[in-house]
Amino acid sequence: MTLPQTLSAVNQSGYEEYYRQMYVDYRETGLFKLDSLRIVGKATQMRYLGQLKLSGFTQGSDGRLSVFGLRLFSTKIARVRLFFQIWDSTEGSIAWEGVDELEYAEDTAMERTVTLKKVLEQAAGNLVDRLPAAPDMTVRP
Repeated sequence: MTLPQTLSAVNQSGYEEYYRQMYVDYRETGLFKLDSLRIVGKATQMRYLGQLKLSGFTQGSDGRLSVFGLRLFSTKIARVRLFFQIWDSTEGSIAWEGVDELEYAEDTAMERTVTLKKVLEQAAGNLVDRLPAAPDMTVRP
């Protein structure tokens, strides 16, 4: 289930205040309380709830070849760190967690940057590839 679908299900069920408090509690304690997990699980009809956090992102450029002060080629660099947890909404436990740190570099003669979207897709794909196979846990793109 996507985030917009989750938010819609929570809102339609009238649990928006529980959802808000769930994140306040998480910010203060690093935990999702069991009652909050159960409410979101009930609203979404999902046992497992995923939390993806962007822990860091930087991007830059390194000049590679310049002639008479004119830069002809440069390496565009982006670094990202993603943290992903899957919580069991019935038990209140962390079913799985992973971290992916990615450095992406691209040589180019153009003035474009390496986008956040590009590195997030690759880092998230790396995390998904490491998910354990479970008969009742389905991962959808």
